[in-house]
Amino acid sequence: MATGLWAQVGCDAPDSLYTGICETYYKTGAVKTRTTFEKGVRQGLFQTYLENGTLLAEAQYEQDHLRGEMYRNFENGKPKIRIETDESGTGIAFVYSRFGDEDKPATIKFKEGKSKSDGETLEYYFLEKYGLSDREPEVGDTNYVDFPDFEAEFRGGKERMATFIQQHIHYSPKESKYLSGKCFLEMTVEADGSLSNVHVIRSCGSKVLDDEAVRVLQEMPDWIPSYQGGVAVKTRVRIPINYTR
Repeated sequence: MATGLWAQVGCDAPDSLYTGICETYYKTGAVKTRTTFEKGVRQGLFQTYLENGTLLAEAQYEQDHLRGEMYRNFENGKPKIRIETDESGTGIAFVYSRFGDEDKPATIKFKEGKSKSDGETLEYYFLEKYGLSDREPEVGDTNYVDFPDFEAEFRGGKERMATFIQQHIHYSPKESKYLSGKCFLEMTVEADGSLSNVHVIRSCGSKVLDDEAVRVLQEMPDWIPSYQGGVAVKTRVRIPINYTR
């Protein structure tokens, strides 16, 4: 069985029998990451360092799944994200602003099994949700995935999406006086977060309002894509829009 300290460019695919620590380095020779493996899978402590030696992030793994607590700080030492998970994979993430407001983090609860994605992907998903990510997602299969581990989402969540729709819906006073109804639309959220194929799947009874709903969704900014097995995937999203007089 291979054991000991293993240094290489990356630590993504160790020998299946490897047990020990894998380190990656900055060009200066300073340690960048330190990962503990047992028989080829992450087991135990994972750490990320700044080039000056300051500990930036830390996580605990159990059979390659995130367990317990992980955290990442901003380079100024203020907290950026903290994720807590239990043995079932249920957990909660605390995401802090760029100013490190420790008293008012955004909190996101996730259900059983969500932490089966690797910790870096879980971390990326929550940071991307609040515009704090600084890396590109790994893109997976280009086929549709209808029931992903993480659903695609408007950046900022449902409340910000509702605000966007309200601010961008426009139709004349004459139309608003006589027309109302609820239409349902479907669109594709690509693996890179871009939107396509916006169309009405249930009309509200007015082509004017249906067309306006399609126009507004087409103007939306890119979404946070869905994730399946640790990579970004393409999926379908359905959105209702309710017109009231």
